[in-house]
Amino acid sequence: MGISLVSLQVAGGMILFIFSLQMIFGDALAFSSSGEKEQGHDIAVFPLAVPSIATPGAIMAAILLTDNHVYDIQTQVGTSLIMLGVLAVAFLFMLAASPILKVIGQNGAAILIRVMGLILAAMSLEFILEAFHIFEWLETVESSTR
Repeated sequence: MGISLVSLQVAGGMILFIFSLQMIFGDALAFSSSGEKEQGHDIAVFPLAVPSIATPGAIMAAILLTDNHVYDIQTQVGTSLIMLGVLAVAFLFMLAASPILKVIGQNGAAILIRVMGLILAAMSLEFILEAFHIFEWLETVESSTR
């Protein structure tokens, strides 16, 4: 499709930044322009764990490490098994979330969500800035070869 990895990195960083704003501001973003809370837009329904598991870096690594022209089938199977192992560990952490929530309570969870949203915002900006740095480097290389 002609989409560069730099473009995917910028798009992923922008999406992560939007998720981080939702985490930081919480219910303030869930209200409509009339001031009433929108029905059917509960934050718990949307899979917030997906962006933290499938980051732009992880997606790029999966694309690069399963390239048929570079890696043989054994290496690709090994990469797939490692990804499944990482997903299994993430699943175990998600199973542990309920007991942890009982210990820290709703207020503790709200504080952690906002702090993690701030960290996610910083990470998303790093993705975008790194992509722009790569893009500038590519332009420099192309201009020097002309």
